[in-house]
Amino acid sequence: MKIAAILLAAGNGSRFYQSYLENELQINKYKKNEIECCKNKMLYQVRGKAMYEHTLDIIKAQTQIDKIVLVTQYKEILEKEPNITVKNDNSEKGISHSIHLGIEAVNYDSLSSYYYLFLVCDQPFLKATTIEHFITEFKKSNKGIGCVSINGEMKNPVIFSPKYEKELLLLKGDVGGKKVVKKHLDDVFLYEVDNKEELEDFDTLEAIIKKEGESL
Repeated sequence: MKIAAILLAAGNGSRFYQSYLENELQINKYKKNEIECCKNKMLYQVRGKAMYEHTLDIIKAQTQIDKIVLVTQYKEILEKEPNITVKNDNSEKGISHSIHLGIEAVNYDSLSSYYYLFLVCDQPFLKATTIEHFITEFKKSNKGIGCVSINGEMKNPVIFSPKYEKELLLLKGDVGGKKVVKKHLDDVFLYEVDNKEELEDFDTLEAIIKKEGESL
């Protein structure tokens, strides 16, 4: 089983930036340094690293990952990670477009069939051990789809067998892989985690600042 990790970091992060504009004075009370990355959620510094780097670093450390593709629209990320990035010039087409670009990049120069592990890049507290154990247990499950879950609720990351490639490529608009998952629930393996913090994604600046404060 060959696994390609496709990291999705092409969203506009509009709610994140809007929350900064609406609460700039209040937020600056919490942050000693000037906030410069609020237009781009992926570059916002969490525990000393850009938000997207937390996900990327744990994937780079995985021995079970055979290929990495990072889909983004941001030049800062494209310039820093030139060997693995794919540019999304049409983020307005929604998450489905990033999924398509990721799959196409994985298969561009390969004759192998890959399992597709999709990860979002706004889960900065996701642990490397969670990904490692998730992949290991998924391999044992003989299922075609795997989801990390909390209290039975399906969350990201998600992994798909190559047999679901065509369905993923048929997705349109701002519709992600969950649509495919829900059509094939009998073929889904759930990997339950105990710590819901790991699976939290952050849409507003206030939410991540509050979480950082709780973690101090």
